[in-house]
Amino acid sequence: MQPPTLPGQPKYRRNRTARIVTFTLLGFMILIGGCVALIVHSIDNLHLNLNLNFPAYHTNPSLYGMNVAISPNGAAVYVTVPSKDLLDIYSANNGTLTGKIPVGQTPTGLAVNPNGRQIWVANTSVSSLEKSLGQTGGSVSVVEASTNRVIANIPLPGGPIDVAFSPNGSTAYVTVNGVLNEGYVAVINTSTFDVTDKLLPTLTPSSTQPPTPSIATAASSPSHLPAGTARGTTAAAAATVVPSQSNTQGCFTPNSAGCWHPTSVSVTPNGSEVWVSEAYAVTNLSLSGPDSANYSDYVYVFNTITGQEIADIKVGNGAFFMAMSKDGRYVYVADKVSCSVDEISTATFEVIASVRAPVGDGCPYGIAASATDSVAYTVTGNDRTVNTGKEGNMLEVVDFTTGKMTMSREAGSDPVTVTLSPGGNSIYIADAKSPTIMVISTSTYTTTMIIHLPVTPSAHSSGSTHLK
Repeated sequence: MQPPTLPGQPKYRRNRTARIVTFTLLGFMILIGGCVALIVHSIDNLHLNLNLNFPAYHTNPSLYGMNVAISPNGAAVYVTVPSKDLLDIYSANNGTLTGKIPVGQTPTGLAVNPNGRQIWVANTSVSSLEKSLGQTGGSVSVVEASTNRVIANIPLPGGPIDVAFSPNGSTAYVTVNGVLNEGYVAVINTSTFDVTDKLLPTLTPSSTQPPTPSIATAASSPSHLPAGTARGTTAAAAATVVPSQSNTQGCFTPNSAGCWHPTSVSVTPNGSEVWVSEAYAVTNLSLSGPDSANYSDYVYVFNTITGQEIADIKVGNGAFFMAMSKDGRYVYVADKVSCSVDEISTATFEVIASVRAPVGDGCPYGIAASATDSVAYTVTGNDRTVNTGKEGNMLEVVDFTTGKMTMSREAGSDPVTVTLSPGGNSIYIADAKSPTIMVISTSTYTTTMIIHLPVTPSAHSSGSTHLK
């Protein structure tokens, strides 16, 4: 029976007490669920930040484009898409997608054979490396340009990173970063697809080390300046280079994992030398020994005839990306950890200049040589996976003759690689956080085109990585 309602008293509602209890319990459950989610998220972040010795399946090295190569005639733009295991092809004229080619797992670096007939894609296969904790992952896919068809898959255990060709296109050089064993540079015949040799640094290093180049610190400056504004400082460094002197002592003992981890590779225009930079790539797997972080600050030079190391050159720390000038006189190295860019003379094997980048812009990562000697382009993203060095979203132009950053402008969200067009009039920038390739004029530094990648963020079918 419903009780009488007194004046000013709210009307009696059936099951009012039960509803109060229900809503109270529901609110309590939501509160508990939120706390659990927060704890899980904190543990996951702790897992990432502590760099634990077991695989962490989180993200690929880029959900979008990772690297760009352009056909010798300038008509086609090739883009590796790590999260989709794809090589995308676009028209350089209007940015239209013209092909999507399935390649190996986690494609990263790529290069077009000088004859224009083949595109070589380095499939790092990071998920396989993580799951096996070893060297099982990795391959190179060879794509025929005329048919957009994969004509060869070359297994390269250990995580291929970058590709370069001899001037006549008969030989390919592929850096394999290594995880549990030493990395190496695979020498491959481009006709038979056979691995004919492996380049390794000298195993009995000299007891002396070349001095570290002196680098002046840049004065504080705004993080965004218009074209023509001088930025950064430099100090020429007459480094004493000891030929055949490797920094890999202790890395090749029976109980030690190899700690030479080659990354970028270039070949001199006369085909006599192969230049290789190094940096440990899979940073979330501490598998290469406690000293591995110390072995990421040299550039190595090999003789292409003998396969022997002829020099190693001390540069800044975190030398992942490297580029050679068109005439082969200079090599430019982006030091992600040291936040600097080095210029090396290929004639003397000396670091002749180093420019410190403004940390507020982020530290140099991807790098490309301009059409003019002693001028390089660099971008300051870090692919969401480097976990070292300052991340930024800038394109910077480095002039080693003046020792200044002559221009700095924003270039997307996370610009990771930069590629110059064959004619030298355009810069192509891949963004790890945006499905775009930004095309920028080298004369005005304005954006002339945006190539849109038809991909969306998704979990990788074969896992994830912390590459670089």
